[in-house]
Amino acid sequence: MIHYLIDAYNLINQDTELSFQLSKSPVNAAESLFKLLAKFAIHHSKKKFTLIFDGDPFDIHSPFENVYIEGSGKHTADEIIKGYISVAVNAKNYIVVSSDREILSFAKLHYSDYFLSEQFILELRMFNNSSLDESELDIYKNFQKDETKPTDLLLKYFNDNPIDPNTLEEVKSNNIQPKNIENKVEKSKTETKKQTKMIEEKDLSNDELMKLINHFS
Repeated sequence: MIHYLIDAYNLINQDTELSFQLSKSPVNAAESLFKLLAKFAIHHSKKKFTLIFDGDPFDIHSPFENVYIEGSGKHTADEIIKGYISVAVNAKNYIVVSSDREILSFAKLHYSDYFLSEQFILELRMFNNSSLDESELDIYKNFQKDETKPTDLLLKYFNDNPIDPNTLEEVKSNNIQPKNIENKVEKSKTETKKQTKMIEEKDLSNDELMKLINHFS
């Protein structure tokens, strides 16, 4: 079972509303985070979620079998997370939620996956249909946790949705493969070069030049 290990305070501090609540009442902030997570966890019932708070745990009862609340006691939340991963039979089953670079490096070293808190809190907000600022939506849409992935995603998209070089629109038919598209692009380039050479070699009148300019503009 996939198990999310969530650095609770790190997550709270990435959300304007929750961080404001934290400054007034840590208990209220913890309860609000739990409510956000609970709805998400119900939908993902085959996954496990543990909120790990620094210090003593809050007295919040979780009625859900896959949502847990834990305090770190005399340790830090990061140390508790590292403990989970270190003794795991298969650390790949863990997903760390934090923006702390040290704990993320530790997770990657043990082949655990991770989400930055900035991404995960926005995912919770969107799942709960909460209001988001346009700037926050842009962060969510543009976010990639791995620098190599945007290129991979773009390549995959254009392989699955080839572009017709003549119209610059997506090809509707699945019969045209990316290789065919490349051939068309090369053919189009060759034809353009031929046309350009013909124009350069031919002595055109002013009227003919204007017609050509209007045609290609």
